[in-house]
Amino acid sequence: MKKRPAFANVVILCAFMVILSQLLFAQGENVKFGKIDIKDLQSTRYEKDTSAEALVLFDKGTSYYDYVEGKGFYIVYERHLRIKIYKKSGYSHADHEFSFYHTDNLKEEITSLKGRTYNLENGKITETKLEDKSVFEEAVTKNWSRKKFAMPAIREGSVFEIKYVIRSPFITDIRDWMFQGSIPVVYSEYEVRIPEYFHYNMQTSGFLSFSANEHTSENASVAFLNASREQVNQYVVGTQKYSYETVTYVVNDTKLAVKDVPAMKPESWVTTVDNYRQKVEYEFQSYQLPQDVVHTFTTTWTDVAETLLKDDDFGGQLKKSGIVRDMVKEISAKATSLFEKMVLAFDKIKTMMAWNGRYSKYPVTSLRDAYNQKSGNSADINLLLILLLKELGLEVDPVVLSTRENGIVKLYPSVLTKFNAVIARVKADDKIYMLDATQKFRSYDQLPFEYLNGSGLLVAEGRLEWVKLLRDERSGNFCDAKMVIGKDGTIAGTMSFSSSGYPGMSVRKEYADAGDEKFKHDLKAKQKNWDVEKIEVENMVNPAQPVKTTYTMRTREETQPGDIMYLNVLLNKGQANNPFNNPERKYPVDFGCPVKDNYLFVIEIPEGYKVESLPAPYVLSLEKQGGMFKFMTAVDGNKITVSSSLSVNQVFFGSDEYKGLREFFARIVAKHAEQIILKKI
Repeated sequence: MKKRPAFANVVILCAFMVILSQLLFAQGENVKFGKIDIKDLQSTRYEKDTSAEALVLFDKGTSYYDYVEGKGFYIVYERHLRIKIYKKSGYSHADHEFSFYHTDNLKEEITSLKGRTYNLENGKITETKLEDKSVFEEAVTKNWSRKKFAMPAIREGSVFEIKYVIRSPFITDIRDWMFQGSIPVVYSEYEVRIPEYFHYNMQTSGFLSFSANEHTSENASVAFLNASREQVNQYVVGTQKYSYETVTYVVNDTKLAVKDVPAMKPESWVTTVDNYRQKVEYEFQSYQLPQDVVHTFTTTWTDVAETLLKDDDFGGQLKKSGIVRDMVKEISAKATSLFEKMVLAFDKIKTMMAWNGRYSKYPVTSLRDAYNQKSGNSADINLLLILLLKELGLEVDPVVLSTRENGIVKLYPSVLTKFNAVIARVKADDKIYMLDATQKFRSYDQLPFEYLNGSGLLVAEGRLEWVKLLRDERSGNFCDAKMVIGKDGTIAGTMSFSSSGYPGMSVRKEYADAGDEKFKHDLKAKQKNWDVEKIEVENMVNPAQPVKTTYTMRTREETQPGDIMYLNVLLNKGQANNPFNNPERKYPVDFGCPVKDNYLFVIEIPEGYKVESLPAPYVLSLEKQGGMFKFMTAVDGNKITVSSSLSVNQVFFGSDEYKGLREFFARIVAKHAEQIILKKI
């Protein structure tokens, strides 16, 4: 969410604001609230995408400027949304929310909100209104709140629509618009009308063509009231006189629209589809009033960093050393080196604070409140960590970043709008560390996977630096099996799965959430066609060590083997599916960090059989040393050894590299599907 810049209201005070009045805007498609076509209710599926659980029939937004005499200048945002529900799985699209910003003195206001749900009963359209009591407001941060509601009477076949208006005194912020979402869209339109005095950088993205891309200008005028008094020698001697003045100006109108938009389909290994969604974004650059100089607000990255440091909700929080005084004494009494202090501080904050699951670069209210409540968002936790490290004498600076789901940071300076999280960059004993203390199952040398999104901006006095977020983070899995084939054809033995890095963190979290008994029960249920006699777990607490689960197991079916036995080379535990099944892909592939997957199987064959055929050794490489796959088999007496090693070192693959990556994994799947053939002697 955006934080409105502090300069936003300066413009309101300018005398020339009175030249701007409410601007009329042209309608796009002729859709009126409350006028429902019965054909939309009768529809049972969307022919252009029969798998669609819901469909956006109409979505129109408009942003324009409005001046209210005596109050000042506002940006008005209006939206009218209509959606058809096809399946029960689409009910969630009837849950709606929108955010609004406020300071101590100013607030965005929802001046109108109405909703209707329409159903077809006995051939007639019924209507259910959204009631005020069903609309809830909740605080997100100190300056952000949101309205939440669920549309009533939703069922398969329903059509609902929402219409609302938000009036904002923060006049340098025009809302962005998404034309494309997780369900198909029949028609989406966004119209923005900007007076000539305001200048924005408009950025569009996506792979679709606009059905309307209109840029027009027209003259507009407004009459405003002017008051004067007769004066002699600086004393008022007459009554007040009123007159109206008319000012003419140019309004620049942009209308973008799309039709028949496909749903954004999920793809494996992509940061966020929002990076590639059809959308338009507006960034305020400058304003110039009549007979005035240009006021530029397109900042440099240095300006962005300085703004954060001066902000009471960011830099100001890092000056409140009294909050951590007791922790400083406790850690200083235990640690001697800077590294030890860093690790103890990290563990202290990680253990003490409960993360509420929300990312932010600003505390919910203040670090003092977060400390007292022992909970908060990512900024509460990591700014508290930075404050503690600073008071312990370490060289530490905050780094702001954008999470993978939030999208890629723009190349041009953005007024803090794209950053949504903060971490600590620490120097201890001549080595640099990136710390985040939000999750209890990670070690100090591992950032959350969600943070691996390019670079972050280091925020320090007199210093600007972009720092890479990926350092020593990793993702690794290792499967080690020692199995024996019995005379009855069953396979029995032990199979161990070790997970390090991010997979290990996920396993630890599952274990902590489920508890030992349920965790093991769930693991047994996942082992299809195997009877699991025992499961042992190791290193479920220490995040610095790989998590290990060891199964004692045997196949369920007992069949008398014939003269020929066929055996999957990795006992059906290998790479069964290609994560890149689609023939073509528009989005790049981003693994986040290097990936390693290894298998080592030793299989003892039964007496009276010999190895007739083994899969051949195989080595496969990606271009530019981006990855390698090695596969080996060997026979020593009555034991077969199978080893498979996959390493992906290149983290980011462009769409032009997708074909080679897809083929690479297709060959791995094919190799892991091959069989060992045993023949009776």
